[in-house]
Amino acid sequence: MYEEFIIFTLRRAFGNPLHPQPPAPFSPFSPRPLGAGLGVGRVKERILCVFLALLLSACTPSQVKLPLSLASFKENEVEVSIQLEQDPAGQFLLAATFTPIQENLHLYSKDLPFEGQDGLGRPTLLELVPGSALQATGELTADVEPVIDPNDAYGLPLYPTGPVTLRLPVSLPEGDGWVDAQVSVTFMACTGLACRAPVIRKIVAIKIPSSGLLSKP
Repeated sequence: MYEEFIIFTLRRAFGNPLHPQPPAPFSPFSPRPLGAGLGVGRVKERILCVFLALLLSACTPSQVKLPLSLASFKENEVEVSIQLEQDPAGQFLLAATFTPIQENLHLYSKDLPFEGQDGLGRPTLLELVPGSALQATGELTADVEPVIDPNDAYGLPLYPTGPVTLRLPVSLPEGDGWVDAQVSVTFMACTGLACRAPVIRKIVAIKIPSSGLLSKP
């Protein structure tokens, strides 16, 4: 449809390159027009092809490169960054990195009960909201193993001080455009003496590419 409109418009402007007008009589005293060696029809045809190639390339969806940053924010002494990744097998991963700002702050294990253990602590989580365009295809994993602090009388599983990245395998919506979506994050940062207020299922708006915008690894 777009190609036909472009061809029609350019033909109105330049004439039909397949049926050029007869050339004017040659005179040795007349200046030689640009492209005279090719013929007027061939020049117009090449101009038409250039216009079409430029316009069609601009209309073609560009491929998105991964990892792709989706969102970031800072709250209660923790920086959170969310991105879309792809592993060597082609599996898409929604990743969230939680980085405590202070060196002595730690986060709790993703496997801690949602309400904490006896009300203490909160898990570190990355979740899809109901009705999301993303679909989970596997379990949430962490790049750090939780430990039990021997000085903690309650024995809560926690991640060592420093950043923690959670990854959730997901499938992307079909198509070749961008889709609005939402995820939620939960975390609570503590030292050995005190905790910051927990962040519970904070909604984060993201814009994700459809599968057609991504090339296979």
